[in-house]
Amino acid sequence: MKRYLYVLILLLLLCTPVFSVKVKGQELWYALNFELHFNADGTVVVKQKLHPFTVEGESWFGKPEIEEDLKAEEDLYVMFALLLFTSDPKRVKYEVISHVYKNEEEYVMCDVYGVRKMVQFKGAYIIEVLIYLNTTDYIERLEDNTYRISIRDSFTSSDPRSWIDVIEIKLDPQIKLIDYTWEPKKAKKPSEVSETRILWVNYNEPEAPNVYILDLYIPGLELPEKVAGYRVEIIDVEVKFRGVKVVVRQLGKPGYFFVRLVGEELDITRKIYLEENEEEAVFIPAPLEGQDKIKIEVWYEDYLLDLETIDLMEKTSATPSLVALKPFTITFLFVLFIVLSVIPVYSVNRIKAKSSSVNNETKS
Repeated sequence: MKRYLYVLILLLLLCTPVFSVKVKGQELWYALNFELHFNADGTVVVKQKLHPFTVEGESWFGKPEIEEDLKAEEDLYVMFALLLFTSDPKRVKYEVISHVYKNEEEYVMCDVYGVRKMVQFKGAYIIEVLIYLNTTDYIERLEDNTYRISIRDSFTSSDPRSWIDVIEIKLDPQIKLIDYTWEPKKAKKPSEVSETRILWVNYNEPEAPNVYILDLYIPGLELPEKVAGYRVEIIDVEVKFRGVKVVVRQLGKPGYFFVRLVGEELDITRKIYLEENEEEAVFIPAPLEGQDKIKIEVWYEDYLLDLETIDLMEKTSATPSLVALKPFTITFLFVLFIVLSVIPVYSVNRIKAKSSSVNNETKS
């Protein structure tokens, strides 16, 4: 039995994207399938479906601690989505349109035992990310409104033993599939192909493509002109009461730039002009109460130049700041400070007055 488990664990290590984690002492694996929905406006929704199971293949779907763990690691799965289309996620414009949620009717497939047979797990934890294709790397214009889009298997790129088990590509009816291919050529062809759908089911790494290549007619997609010479970096971010102070430095050509603060239901932008080598501080007023994390972005037109993510929970838990205080609390502290400042002065004056009175009585 032990020998069987060792072999099984080895097979699981070679079958990805399956992730090993420990939840309350239990080692679990996550099966992960991708769905890519290409929209006519030039965006793509990356839908990731995850299902947890034990080394023995037992499903752990539905346990409360699983959902908590996935929500805590949500940024990791956002990164997985972005890396399909870029090598530099900082430059990609995206939105998390569905945070981790549970769907009991979805299915997730994985070759759990490494025997070229997919196990269908019912139930999935899902996260959906909307990506703007005109901010990604792996895209080129072939002719008017026709583009070649490369989808990279970032798992294979980081570890040749890993691969995407299932990737399903869905096209909006307004999008036309001109052609498709994959690299390397010796990899397996799609399992299903239609005018609006391509499905790859990969049982092992040699069969799985490293890159999926699509030639698509997308009516609403426009690529920005190549941005060259515009470089601005964020050198400091300071969270203050009712806002954030951002210090940026110009490292390239002068021009107008946008400094953007993004949070949960929060999106505020300030436009600034920077000369060559100029450094400037920008204050962005924003209600930060209730925010766990915020992002500070610097844009030139539609091109993301720099990005910083600020964890407000770490800042407020380490030392209470004005961000975490209510206006009433601040007013109370201010009044308390005034009172505490006045009391010693009043006491000293009383003592002086009393002393003077005693001296006068003695003289008389």
